[in-house]
Amino acid sequence: TLTFGPLETSKTITVLVNGDTTIEGPEAFTVHLQGATNALIGDADGTGTIVNDDAPPTPTPTPTPVPTPTPVPFPGFEGDINRTTVGSPSTGDGDVNVGDQLQYIRFLNGTDCPARGTTVPTQNEQQRLDAGPRDQPVAFSRGDGLFGASDGTAIDAYARHDSTTDFNPNTPIWDPTPAGGPLTISNLGCTPTAEAEGLDVPAAAETAAVAAARTVRLISGAATGRDITVEIEMAAQGNEAGTQYTLHFDPAVVTVSDVSGVNANPDVSLGADSPSGTSLNVNAEGAANGTIGIVENFNATSDSITAIATGNRRIARVTFHVRSGAAAGESPVTFDDSVVKGLSADTTGVILSTTFDQNGRIIIPSTSGASLSGRVTSPDGRGVRGATVTIFDNSGFSRTATTSAFGYYAFDDVAAATYSISVSSRQFRYASRTIEVGDNLADVNFTGLE
Repeated sequence: TLTFGPLETSKTITVLVNGDTTIEGPEAFTVHLQGATNALIGDADGTGTIVNDDAPPTPTPTPTPVPTPTPVPFPGFEGDINRTTVGSPSTGDGDVNVGDQLQYIRFLNGTDCPARGTTVPTQNEQQRLDAGPRDQPVAFSRGDGLFGASDGTAIDAYARHDSTTDFNPNTPIWDPTPAGGPLTISNLGCTPTAEAEGLDVPAAAETAAVAAARTVRLISGAATGRDITVEIEMAAQGNEAGTQYTLHFDPAVVTVSDVSGVNANPDVSLGADSPSGTSLNVNAEGAANGTIGIVENFNATSDSITAIATGNRRIARVTFHVRSGAAAGESPVTFDDSVVKGLSADTTGVILSTTFDQNGRIIIPSTSGASLSGRVTSPDGRGVRGATVTIFDNSGFSRTATTSAFGYYAFDDVAAATYSISVSSRQFRYASRTIEVGDNLADVNFTGLE
């Protein structure tokens, strides 16, 4: 019902609409007025329109397909020549290491012949092998088209990762040098094989047991004055032709020579079990910061390549110099990959998995060291003159003393460590002893056996 007051000429009618979500066009409806009182209806019918308010759904955009990237092999690098399949051309492994030194020997002695040159560095063993000489003008600084000793010297330099071979010194890590120079070698003396076609098939993997058993560790030795010599020992599996590692030490406690090169560092020497002809390729540029890289090639001066014998083999010695004022006690010496990556290689240059024991330590002696003394007597208690008393530490280093007229002996400045003591005499036999030196020891006596 609509009620108009005096002078009113319009009223609003509310129309109930049942809404839905169906998308459709506008719809018309009619309103009819009737039964007017005290008024006349001029036009009883009116038309209204229901307008659609449902928007069509937003279409899901069709995703733009992402093209599958084409695999791009790493660029070839100078000196990166070791193979992952015995006798088959290789693209290298992206690093220069002891495996490349061994492969150089295989090329040198004619066991292998480098793949013929192409314009693709990763497939051109000849261009990567022709790494030297490195002291030529820029146009020839990456080889001279000839194969010889200068290439081995260059590969040695690349393998130790020193600053003279760092292609980009502005990065925190050593960067290999992209292959360049002549594409072929003119004096090979062998028939080149076909070039490598991308990455080759890996060599057969070692058994897990063999790989896990190959461990390199540090064995601490006793101090001689303010010097401490340690042994590097490998639990060899009988197929290792070379190995490499980085030693990390505390430069606030000990120092080591900063001389780099092949067999050049006075503080790094061959171990008792190093095969004849072993080279020690040292990068000591980081010695002041507590790192030194060592690359050991067990076949550096040999025409043939052989592996080190199975067993625990002492392959190197490193002498540390204790800084003045360094506190007595233990100081860790560990392995890392900061200079050269820790690994080994077999007689074909193929990389071998290697575990590095991180429990190495050196014992810093007190400033004066300890004293060790005693007496050597005959079975009936008389002092024995002229007997030789020898003390050995765990690394095999020894010191000797000769007994006095009454059989007394003494050692001064003995570092804290475990020692074996033996006595040699032309008159009597003596049993050896093992003792732990931590402070001054007296009355370490020996009595002749009946």
